[in-house]
Amino acid sequence: MLIITAMEIWAMGIEKEWERLMDNPDNVIMSDDLIARVHPYNLESELGAEVQLNPQCKFIFEDYEVSGRLYAYTNSEDPPGSLSYTIISTSLSGCHILSNSPLKSFTVTVGKDVIIDNNFTDASIPVKINAHWEPDQGTIITLIFNPNDVLDSSQ
Repeated sequence: MLIITAMEIWAMGIEKEWERLMDNPDNVIMSDDLIARVHPYNLESELGAEVQLNPQCKFIFEDYEVSGRLYAYTNSEDPPGSLSYTIISTSLSGCHILSNSPLKSFTVTVGKDVIIDNNFTDASIPVKINAHWEPDQGTIITLIFNPNDVLDSSQ
């Protein structure tokens, strides 16, 4: 008399499925049971696809432009309406900010998507700039301005 336990039936099913998969590795379709057995530590259900964002900023001043990876952003109420963007840029690009020049436009992009595009036509914005040169990272630049503080360029 042959007695087969439920565990043995289950194990035979897994073995048959494994053989079927190995016969056709290019078009693999696995059951959830097999994925659970072969996936290391069964982390797949816990891990979601991590979205990688790499926002870029470009600030165009009257005399030069500065661009870099967005590192931080603050929308401040002191004074009301003030914006603060911190970017990581090249050291050379960071040297341009030593020239005092009003802001004409700025954009923030993620990949090919334009998130913010502000152009101050026939005007410019005064900007407070803080810069910190890091040997390994380039220049960390913080630009603080209020889009409502428009300077008329005709003056």
